[in-house]
Amino acid sequence: MLGLDADGTPHVFVVVEPRDRGNLAERLQPTRSFRVTTCLDSFCHESWSVRLYESLPRLHKPARWDASRIRQVSEEVTRVLEQLLEPVEGIPGHWRPMHGDFVPWNLREDSQGQLWLLDWEDVGWGPPLADFVRYVVAYYSLGGTSPARIAATVGQAVGPESLPALAEVASFWLSHRNIDPEDSSANVTRRRAKDSARAAREIAAFRVIGALPTS
Repeated sequence: MLGLDADGTPHVFVVVEPRDRGNLAERLQPTRSFRVTTCLDSFCHESWSVRLYESLPRLHKPARWDASRIRQVSEEVTRVLEQLLEPVEGIPGHWRPMHGDFVPWNLREDSQGQLWLLDWEDVGWGPPLADFVRYVVAYYSLGGTSPARIAATVGQAVGPESLPALAEVASFWLSHRNIDPEDSSANVTRRRAKDSARAAREIAAFRVIGALPTS
């Protein structure tokens, strides 16, 4: 819930979750490349956890595209989470902690150029480059770029030395809950239809990425 003041300016952000979900967001620390919103207060009531966070500065917007800057954020996310997450039994040994929903609408830039990374509810483990590749795919799918062109851009962004890793990354995302299935409903709103078209481009792009040559 976003709370506004009398002038309609964002004032507070409140999260209400099941009490047993844990409070990872309260333990996250800012890095050189991004900040997280500070938890100002919290309490529990029966089976619910309620947390009050500072709101983002006004005039924030999705981060400007800069591949090296975005990649630095994704790498620092991994380093931060490595200090907080316990290894999960059964996952491949080379997988690393990841944000899990690293997309342009969750990486905001304020008027001073400061990046803010939001929505940490899907933190988990994934193959190296999973967060970064998801961001690139989501960023270009928003602009209507063709799946083939998105895949080519991903290949350029990760560099030739990382091309062999992309097949695993693509397979990971194609089975992940945050990649929406294509909407087959005939009765959808215009906004939902637009979102479904973007999601379909993401899915198609990951299929192309999974088939990219490795050299």
